[in-house]
Amino acid sequence: MTVPVLLPSHSQHQELPDDLPVLHPRSGETISPAYIHTVQHLIEKCLLFNMDREECVSVLERHANIHSIVTRTVWNELERENPEFFSAYNWRNLGSDAVCCNELLTKVSTEAIRHQ
Repeated sequence: MTVPVLLPSHSQHQELPDDLPVLHPRSGETISPAYIHTVQHLIEKCLLFNMDREECVSVLERHANIHSIVTRTVWNELERENPEFFSAYNWRNLGSDAVCCNELLTKVSTEAIRHQ
């Protein structure tokens, strides 16, 4: 896997070799491929619970002590490698949010009518 990196002085991506070490933002230690695989696995678990990116970032930071930049980076790479999946996933979750919103509006309207 090559890692795209946005260089500060350029507005283009540069592909870096696989053997370039990735450093953990908190400890400065090298992040192993096994650690990245674990983060990917945990993101996939979050997807099973229909979490969006920010919910997943928050949950993994709070419960698995995974720095948000690591989760976002792995999530972005997954999105880049699987655009069709994430397009459908995001669309489905958007529809789910709309259904919840409509149910809430119906409930609030019903309560308002009862109290008139």
